[in-house]
Amino acid sequence: MPDKIAQEQQFWGDPNLLEKPYIHFDEAEFRLILKLLGGDSVRGKNILEIGCGAGVWTANLSRLGARVYHLDLSPDIVLSANRLANSDRAIGLCADMNFLPFPDSAFDLVFGSMVLHHATDHTWLGKEICRVIEPGGNAVFHENSSRNPILMLARSTLVGRWGIPKHSSPGEHPLQPGEIAQVGEAFEAYHIYFARMVFLQMAVKYLFKRETGGLYRISRRVDRWIYRWLSFMRPLSYYQILDFEKSGQVSLE
Repeated sequence: MPDKIAQEQQFWGDPNLLEKPYIHFDEAEFRLILKLLGGDSVRGKNILEIGCGAGVWTANLSRLGARVYHLDLSPDIVLSANRLANSDRAIGLCADMNFLPFPDSAFDLVFGSMVLHHATDHTWLGKEICRVIEPGGNAVFHENSSRNPILMLARSTLVGRWGIPKHSSPGEHPLQPGEIAQVGEAFEAYHIYFARMVFLQMAVKYLFKRETGGLYRISRRVDRWIYRWLSFMRPLSYYQILDFEKSGQVSLE
């Protein structure tokens, strides 16, 4: 575990990554995440943000009036999030998400973006996250997904070779359904949402290194058509939103 943490600190502490934070969500996902967190009622709430990165969501949540305790492994990352949030409602600290330095029931909500897939013991992490949430609260995560076999094959055979960029740190992999279930063991129920399709967009991004231009616009239109009309393919996208709460049963939407 210490070696993995050191690798993560070194990789994500790269100044180039902090200067140009990548946006992993679109407007629809933003609205869904806020809805799951309680919408306008986040104002005045204590939210723990796990894996704050450069601070995109730290800024979003603090601007909505929440008090955001954001943590990451590197001091440089935490300072970057503080600068981007630029708010006295953002309180940053360096900590390991597997051992949260907070008492039981300390937070109304927990949030994280692209962080659960970095864990090595998802059962333990789920218990630790649940421990710091007050009764009746929930935890919302925006994550990548391993459900698409074509994307996973491309990741294992193409990414990092022949000039195709690799944006992941050593040892990490897209979040697997079994790992979601392991986190969910600590909660009474969890829900999985697929808010958009980015299948063809991912191909254009990695193979042609484009996120603008005609080809990218076409891929985005086709992905939107697939999402709207071929709903059974939605789980094959690369992004998912997870809501861990105290309700009843697992659902896929």
